Amino acid sequence: MIRVGLGCLVFLKKLFRPLLAIAAEVGTGLATALAGFTGGLAGSGGNLKMGIIGALTAGAFHGVGSYFGGLAQEASLGMPGIGLSSELRALKVVVHGVVGGVSQVLAGGKFLRGFLSAGVTQASSNIRGLYLKGRGINFRNSAIAATIG
Repeated sequence: MIRVGLGCLVFLKKLFRPLLAIAAEVGTGLATALAGFTGGLAGSGGNLKMGIIGALTAGAFHGVGSYFGGLAQEASLGMPGIGLSSELRALKVVVHGVVGGVSQVLAGGKFLRGFLSAGVTQASSNIRGLYLKGRGINFRNSAIAATIG
């Protein structure tokens, strides 16, 4: 009986970090979607459809960023300054463009406009020196990338 209890504790201890990471990611994703919903709802003057589109779009962008962020972390092996390959950075731009394009279509706009807006914004964030690696979000540079896009 005691061996089974200790075995469960060891098993749960091994799972604690991965489960905590999953919970944090889900929580962050939900918070992002809620912010997107609120922004879409407020920006449209209370249109529920636009709130839902905002939530879906924010969640999709969050998912894309998290996925490519994970790839960058794997590629760096904990060494600062190493990130995504050129091919993966280009793919990240295209995927962001697709999310932006689909969002525009759902909102009644043209795919190309959303694709270009999101893609150019993401591409401008890949400019060396625009973001400082390892220092968190640089709001000034984020504003520059958003203005370019």
